[in-house]
Order: sequence, then C-alpha cells, then structure tokens
Amino acid sequence: MKMHDFYTLPLRVREQAKDTLRAYSSVHITFANGEYSVSTGICLMSKYPDDFKVIGDVVASDIYTDDERIVNYIEEFHDYPPQYKGTRDYDMLRYMRACLKNGEDVRIRLEDGTARLVI
Repeated sequence: MKMHDFYTLPLRVREQAKDTLRAYSSVHITFANGEYSVSTGICLMSKYPDDFKVIGDVVASDIYTDDERIVNYIEEFHDYPPQYKGTRDYDMLRYMRACLKNGEDVRIRLEDGTARLVI
C-alpha cells in the first residue's frame, strides 16, 4: 500500500493500524460487510462478502523511524529488541513494569541511542 493511500483511510483504521504496528512488523487491511478490518494474519474463507476488498499491507518501517520502533518494542514487550545497541538497563525495565502495574503512566525515550525512562 502506498503511504498516500494509507492517509486516505478513515482515522479509526489508521490509528488501529499504527497501534498494532507498535508490536508487529506489518498489518493487513481489508474491507468487508461495510467495515474495515486491520489484522496481523490472513486466512482463506470459503465465501467472501460481495463488497470484500483487500486494501493492502502496511509495514512498520513505513510508519515509524528506527528509533521509534525501538521505543515501541521496549514499551510493548518490556525488553530490548535485538537491534538495540545502547546500554541494556534491566533494573530500569523492572522499575517500568512495577510502575505500570501500579497504574502509573511511563514512557521510554532514546537519548544518544540509550533508552531512558520518562515518568
């Protein structure tokens, strides 16, 4: 899917795709029964609705920068992605999990390639 096509989709669909791409590398967008659907997998059906249409695939690297993808990975999985080159501070991750468990809003920010906790 071309990016200008992505931005012509309804806001709810774009937001759902962007939210899903925080944890997955790609999403598939389809249209059926008058509604858009965002999913991470594809299945074959024995029958398709008359209005069924494959809108396209969106890849995380088309939406997020490399740094944003690292931040998304840490925030979603509470761990460091394989491509992370900064200092791996596992005490920070444990503290982040404890804050989230207590209902606190915490975020990760990259400073000079190293992840920092923002409370």
